[in-house]
Amino acid sequence: MQAGAKLINRTDLRDGGAAGDADEHALFKDQFDAGVPNLFPLSAARSMYEPFNKLKFYARSYVDQVRAGIQYFVSKKAKKALCAMYQDTDFGKEVLDGVQMQADKLKIKVAETTTHKPTTRTSPADHALKAAGCDLVVLGTIGA
Repeated sequence: MQAGAKLINRTDLRDGGAAGDADEHALFKDQFDAGVPNLFPLSAARSMYEPFNKLKFYARSYVDQVRAGIQYFVSKKAKKALCAMYQDTDFGKEVLDGVQMQADKLKIKVAETTTHKPTTRTSPADHALKAAGCDLVVLGTIGA
C-alpha cells in the first residue's frame, strides 16, 4: 500500500494496475484523484471496470470468463450437471456469480455448490460434488 501511494505521488507515473483486488481497491481513490489511469490490472474483478471511470481500462471480468466457459461446455460438449466449488473470497464469489448468471440464462439448474476457506482442505467439498453427479465443475479457487 505504501509503495503504491509513493508511485502515485511521483510525477512521472503514467499508469497503475499491476496489483490484485485488495491493493487496487485501496489505491483507487488516490490514483484517480491524481489522474493516473488503471491499465490492465492483475485482477479480473468487476470492480476493475465498474462503476464507470474514464481512468479504468480492462477487457473481461471473471464473471464474463466463467459465463463463456459454461456456454461452451453446455452447448458444445452437452454438459448438464453444472456445479461450482469456490473459495470464500471476493474472487470465489465473483466466479459463483458467473455460474449462477449463466445457469439462469441457459435455464439449467446448478446441481451443487460448495465453498471453503482458502486455507482449508477441500475433501468434504469434493465428496459433495461427486455425490451430486456433476459433469461440469467450475472452480473459483486459487492455490496457496
